[in-house]
Amino acid sequence: MWAVGASIDATVPHDASLQNGLEVAGNIEAYLAPRVSIRGQFGATWWDIIGRGFTGTVKPIFFDGNLVYNWEGGVWHPYVTAGLGAYRFHSRHQPCVSR
Repeated sequence: MWAVGASIDATVPHDASLQNGLEVAGNIEAYLAPRVSIRGQFGATWWDIIGRGFTGTVKPIFFDGNLVYNWEGGVWHPYVTAGLGAYRFHSRHQPCVSR
């Protein structure tokens, strides 16, 4: 069995120089057994740079691969996941122009 999903999230960076942003991600999951699956996720985030001598945007892009195990718990379905991820941060900026 396969599953495909997508998400759009608000993000809150921990640096005062970065404005809250948006994250878009997509994932695909393959079930190896009723309780075990592997999941891949790819996504990107956009944060505007504020309060500096320049303006611009920071764009982290990521790919995560995970192994997921879930338990049958009636109404609740607890799970544990473990995996690896690769992240690439790209920034583009330009000097502020004073008038």
